[in-house]
Amino acid sequence: MSAPAEVVRRLTEAFNGRDRDGFLGLLADDVEFRTPMGTAMHGLAAAKEFWRANEEQGVFVEQDGAERVHGERVALPTIMRMADGTELRCAGVFEIRDGKVAVFCVMMSRADAGL
Repeated sequence: MSAPAEVVRRLTEAFNGRDRDGFLGLLADDVEFRTPMGTAMHGLAAAKEFWRANEEQGVFVEQDGAERVHGERVALPTIMRMADGTELRCAGVFEIRDGKVAVFCVMMSRADAGL
């Protein structure tokens, strides 16, 4: 089983490398995605929709500082870059279970993410 920070690193690499199968393979079957607007999506079907939407927008994620690891939780400061030139400084918060991402939150406030 991989350390939580390693799972997040591999997930980010798969996302940026447009390795859909690698990305999905790092997610728990019951993965939960939480958006900054407070909505949540569940399961691999939602993960596929998340993938499609981000691919359409040409989103790439760059780590922007040191991650914080607390047990199985990883908070990662990021810059999201879209194909249209938009850049957002935000954070990803991940909860790892059995070597896979069980919860993935995108947070617009790094302070709220514990960073």
